[in-house]
Amino acid sequence: MIPRARELLLGGAILEGTLLLGWVPLGPVEDAARWIGILVGGGLLHLLLCARALRSGLPFGRREATIALLVGGAFRLTVVPLEPSLSTDAYRHVWDGRVQAAGVDPYRHPPASPALEGLRDAEVWPRINHPELRTVYPPAAQHLARAAAEAHGLLSWTGISEVVAWKGTLLLVELTGAVLLAAGLLRIGRGAAILVYAWSPLAVVEFYGSGHVEAAGVGCLAGAVGLYLLGRPRSAGAFFCAAVLTKWIPAALLLLAARVKDRRLLLLGAAGAAALLLPRYAGAGRTAFESLAAYQSNWGFGGVLHEALRVDAWAAIPRRTLERNFADLLADGNPAEKFWGRAACGALALGAAAWFSWRRRIPVAAAAASGLFAFLLLRPAIHPWYATWM
Repeated sequence: MIPRARELLLGGAILEGTLLLGWVPLGPVEDAARWIGILVGGGLLHLLLCARALRSGLPFGRREATIALLVGGAFRLTVVPLEPSLSTDAYRHVWDGRVQAAGVDPYRHPPASPALEGLRDAEVWPRINHPELRTVYPPAAQHLARAAAEAHGLLSWTGISEVVAWKGTLLLVELTGAVLLAAGLLRIGRGAAILVYAWSPLAVVEFYGSGHVEAAGVGCLAGAVGLYLLGRPRSAGAFFCAAVLTKWIPAALLLLAARVKDRRLLLLGAAGAAALLLPRYAGAGRTAFESLAAYQSNWGFGGVLHEALRVDAWAAIPRRTLERNFADLLADGNPAEKFWGRAACGALALGAAAWFSWRRRIPVAAAAASGLFAFLLLRPAIHPWYATWM
């Protein structure tokens, strides 16, 4: 076996050892500390392995890429069977799939609706966050939830849980994107870069420890990049559209479309994907966006820079100035004002990245990464799994 392959297997074995610690039964406080330790320790090791692989100059061809993907798949399978302990989002997706399997549009009724009382159980229902709100997840996420519910029905004889069926559905989508990304990177001679994505402990833990839908969204985005590098812009556009319709975050990259070659084919592919994914949920009308609007106006978590800049007061400043209410000038506005202040802040971050890109001062890939980073950093809610989009 060539030295690079042996090095990959050794590094992978050490990372796998850290992930296996997730199987040790612990109490809630110790469990959170354990996962933080895995993310920090595994993250440092991941950083060292990636730095060495990218700087060594040693060959990284199909053999090495195959090893990297297989080991990355093993990482994911290690945590798939574990019950989510850091987040309850997976249970909302399971519920959305269960509702659809019963023939109900999840955008029409919140989990707490009396119309869905017959679907409640002792396992999933008590763990749904904000059951008074309709789902906030876009149509592609709903298709995935429905697919997971159908898969669980077909495999129920195995004793598989609904959460594991959900994670397995995510895994199929994400690994497809990872393979496409690896193929694209190999084509441009940057195969070692697949380690940055495939071996990320943050991605493994958040995607398959917690079951976040980012697994499929980021996987589709990875597939879009890979297909674009392979010279297939139309298919890349379809995958990008699927990423946006899985979670709205990558829509922030649309401002950079003007710099991308073959953008007409990209848009054509995106339109085709939208035509396939949107119709089933179009009948919900405005109710499909009510919970999303509430989230955008009211939710906050860890947004240190957002709070320091007093973004939630921006749109209220003109009104308070006219009212001569200078004592409360920088206090949070009402929900509508908070929404528009946050929209303006996000637009400034993305507009700056687009301007630098259009002026050719930085490459489009760097503009995309920096713009998305600034956009996420300025958001009022910054959850760890949001960073996986980077």
